[in-house]
Amino acid sequence: MEEYTLPKDWGKEECYVFTKVTCMFQAELNILLDKHFSRLCVSRGTKSWKSTIPKEQLSLPVYGVALASVERQDRYYADTIMKSWGPKWPTYATNDVYSKFPSDLVDFKDPKSSTNGYCFYVNKFDAGGETCEWLMTPQDEDRMIYSKVTGKIVGKVRTFTCLESVSREEEMVSWVMEEYSVLMNMKKGKVICVIKQGRYNR
Repeated sequence: MEEYTLPKDWGKEECYVFTKVTCMFQAELNILLDKHFSRLCVSRGTKSWKSTIPKEQLSLPVYGVALASVERQDRYYADTIMKSWGPKWPTYATNDVYSKFPSDLVDFKDPKSSTNGYCFYVNKFDAGGETCEWLMTPQDEDRMIYSKVTGKIVGKVRTFTCLESVSREEEMVSWVMEEYSVLMNMKKGKVICVIKQGRYNR
């Protein structure tokens, strides 16, 4: 747990404290601080604080969707990317999932980690080197995403797998990550990754 306070000389009536547990996404903390300082400066009659939150408000990484069919689910993620603004996701909402172990991002004891999974916005071209054991399935096994209107291919789903030890007792968890991307040139660097727990071996 981390506690954030403002300087005492800002006035007693404006002495706020933020307390956050470390398991929450850093993006959530950035948004809370952004909103807080924006309101504070308005109440003090100053414009010295410039908010970094863009006009396009994105949902923070949350559980993945569980729709009636795989096809509808694939189109949902592809539509989310195509309807978004700009060639990159805003930095406050992104995570570099490729360079982190799954257990750093996902609670393997959460039941939804094996049903819905966790959803992450990723700017793939900005991602760091792969430091964990994500293994990409052969490209000929990629799942194509088809437009419901034209029937043409609009994107694809690439699958990664990882086997990770999550305790001193060598408890092993297998993970599956599905990477959703679209064919639009402007959006090629924007992907949505959904990480799910495949199997938990005690």
